[in-house]
This record gives sequence, C-alpha cells and structure tokens, in this order.
Amino acid sequence: MIQRYALCLITSCIVASALAQPPLDEVACYPFNGNANDGSGNNHDGTVFGATLTTDRFGSANKAYEFDGVLDHIEVPDFNTFGISTEVSVGMWVRALTYTGNFAVSIWPDDFNDRFSAAPYYGHVGGSTIFWDFGDCTNGGRTSIIPYAFVTQWDHFTFTSSAANNRMRIYHNGTQILEEFHHSTLTNIDRVLELGGGNVAGYSHWNGDLDEIVLYDRELNADEVADLYTYGAPCQYQVGVLENPTAAPVITLDPIEQTVILSTMERCTLHVLDATGRRIAQQEFAVGRHTWSYAGLPAGAYIVRCAGASGNTVQKVVVE
Repeated sequence: MIQRYALCLITSCIVASALAQPPLDEVACYPFNGNANDGSGNNHDGTVFGATLTTDRFGSANKAYEFDGVLDHIEVPDFNTFGISTEVSVGMWVRALTYTGNFAVSIWPDDFNDRFSAAPYYGHVGGSTIFWDFGDCTNGGRTSIIPYAFVTQWDHFTFTSSAANNRMRIYHNGTQILEEFHHSTLTNIDRVLELGGGNVAGYSHWNGDLDEIVLYDRELNADEVADLYTYGAPCQYQVGVLENPTAAPVITLDPIEQTVILSTMERCTLHVLDATGRRIAQQEFAVGRHTWSYAGLPAGAYIVRCAGASGNTVQKVVVE
C-alpha cells in the first residue's frame, strides 16, 4: 500500500485555515522555566517554598516543579489584583504520584463557603476523584467526578466557572468531561494564590509534578481549551513566533523529500507531538540549517515545535 504524506504550515494549509494558537489575554501564567515567575507580563511572580525543579513532559530539565505532598507550595501574594471573582478558567499540566490531598491551584486561607480550589486526583473516601470548587461549595460552587481513575502520567486539566453562563466545566486533555449548570462567586479575594497546596502543614498538598499553570478572568470556550492543551500555555510558546522574531527558528518544508527544514540562529530543541499531546520525537539542533524527516509517520496531525532561548516556533503537520 502506498502512503501519501502532506506537510503544511497552518497559515497556508486547507486543513487549518486560521492561525491556531493558545488563548491569549491570560491574567497569570507560570511556565516554570527555572523559576516561578509570571510569564504573562502582569508581574504576578511566585515564591517557592520547598518545591524543587524537575523535568517537564518533554523530558527537559528544570522546566516543571515537583511537590512532596507535605508542605511544598508556591505563593503568589497579590491575588486581589487578578480580577477573578465571577468568571475564571485555570489550566495546568499535572503528574500525580498519589491521590492524597492534591490541591493543585487554590487560594488561602481556605474557606469551604468561599473557596477557589482545582484538585485533580484528589483523595476522597479512599479513592481518586476530581473536585472543582469556586465560591460557596454549599450553594452552587462545587462540581466533582467521583470516582475518577487515577493514573501516574502527565495530563492536562482545565477548569472553568462562569456566573454569566451559570455553569462549571472540567476538561481533560482538551476534551470536556463534565458540565453542570450552577455557579457561585468569590467574595473574599484578599487572599494568597497557592500553587501545589496551602501554607498549612498536612492540608491537601500536591504530591507529584505541576507545569504550565495559566489563569484567565473569563470562561474559555471548548475550542480555546483544546488549543491550550494542544499548543501549550501562551507564556510558554505559541504558533508562529514568540518573543524575538529575529532569533526565533524558521520552519519550512519540503513535501517531495518529506522533510522539515529548520533554520536557527541559536541552539534549539525540536519536539514532535501527536494529536494527544504525547511527545514522539525530540532532537537538539545547533546554529544553522538542518532537516528532519517525517517519512514513515502514521497518518494524522502532529505539532512540530522548535524552542530556542530567544524565540519559539510551532507549526502543524498533517500526514495523509
């Protein structure tokens, strides 16, 4: 059987007529590239308490944080400047080691009647669950999936709550897995945003790794959530060129030779992801012009990303 391959840039391919990218206008964004600084430009930097840098889902060192499930956490003190009280979306990559406490994102001091807590793989009645709390948990502010199968691998979750649309949603790896038509709102926003659990010992701390946490003061729609999952947090990279256009790698193609042509002014790492976000290839390239063959890939859609220190480029590959 003869396979036919077609590789195209998003900007010119019939398969994807619009430039795809993760949703922008984030309030805060944490790529965890060696620190807990906010990549949104809004200066909501975090302070690390106990958590340690670890490898991310691509296998890149010092690009995610590991939490020990005891008291490790990251504090962001100025949550009252985020503008989040009625509409919210929070996305994250997680890799849980156990289902113990597992508050991944929350605000503190904690208040069950005025809570903000996104908790995938939360330990409840002896099993793994998901709890998404926003506002009064006794009056419209809680939704959950009980039980929820526990896995120890990198997964992406997005949680949304909207007063305007009277609904709460949970997405897993870009797909909606729960929608309930109720809502609540936050009353006391003069609290601290905590990543990985609060500052009270023994209280619902994350046990495992977290990466690319991003918050919005609006409800993301289903397409935006899918783009966030596929292309990563906007503070990390986006389709096209991010940061320094003159230094970002340039990706073109040769459909006859079935190769990606990469021109880069600095050392960069090429990642190839399948449609589920699973990395299937990775290669380091030095300064210069290089080729990477996509011959032999099964039919489907792929993301090719080349990340350098000054700029990143992401394109979509369609193999027919």
